[in-house]
Amino acid sequence: MKVIVMDTVTNQVDVVVEQIEAMQVKLFDMAALFGALKAKSKLVHIEGFGNLLVRGVSQQRNEELQERAKKKNIPSWKLVLVESIFTPDGSQRVFSESDIAALGECGEAAIQMLLDPVLILNNWKKDPDAKNSQTTQKDDSSSA
Repeated sequence: MKVIVMDTVTNQVDVVVEQIEAMQVKLFDMAALFGALKAKSKLVHIEGFGNLLVRGVSQQRNEELQERAKKKNIPSWKLVLVESIFTPDGSQRVFSESDIAALGECGEAAIQMLLDPVLILNNWKKDPDAKNSQTTQKDDSSSA
């Protein structure tokens, strides 16, 4: 008789656990998660020019740009710049694919000034201004 009671209790516990799991799934906001994972934008100041909006590219778009660069036999950074640099209000791209040859004629330092924010925003390059919290923390393990 006790075995039947235990099975009934076990089944009830399983049902409650399933209900709790279902509630957690409903409470988990997928839209908020994808919103947080969305490519970011940042207004950057270009010395000698002014402000430009730099937009990150999605993983899918980056793959498309890499493939297109291979097909056209051009450096992918040029397509990434065309894709990522906008007017400050974000209403239009600054460069088009017809500007690619002209971008290749620009000075290295000038291009790097445009490219660095794009690389940093897409996490393809470490931000030199970002503080590394691990290097600023003290190691207290030797004092124990």
